[in-house]
Amino acid sequence: MGAALWGAEPPATPVSPTNAPVAPAVTNAFGPKIQFETMAHDFGRAKSGEVVKYTYGFTNLRDQVLELSGVQACGCITADFTRKVDPGQTGSVPISFNSAGYSGPLIKTITIT
Repeated sequence: MGAALWGAEPPATPVSPTNAPVAPAVTNAFGPKIQFETMAHDFGRAKSGEVVKYTYGFTNLRDQVLELSGVQACGCITADFTRKVDPGQTGSVPISFNSAGYSGPLIKTITIT
């Protein structure tokens, strides 16, 4: 789904929507289709112990209801999400990262099913 960055130094190759690790797009012409506003977010620098937040927004581009069944991430990331999105409507996946115990550049990913 997306990648989030934070830490003391930027990574050697900054993650952007064009080079973020992303699962292959589904090309099925039928059923719902999810399109995210952005596939990656850079939190910048955060102090260890700080909780940083971001909300990924998305749209259901097709003519059937889009159902999200889960968001998977490491234990340092918590996520909530819109469960069902009608055709043409928008939804969101708010995430929080607890930086306690982390230092230096990090790249974390979340997976949405």
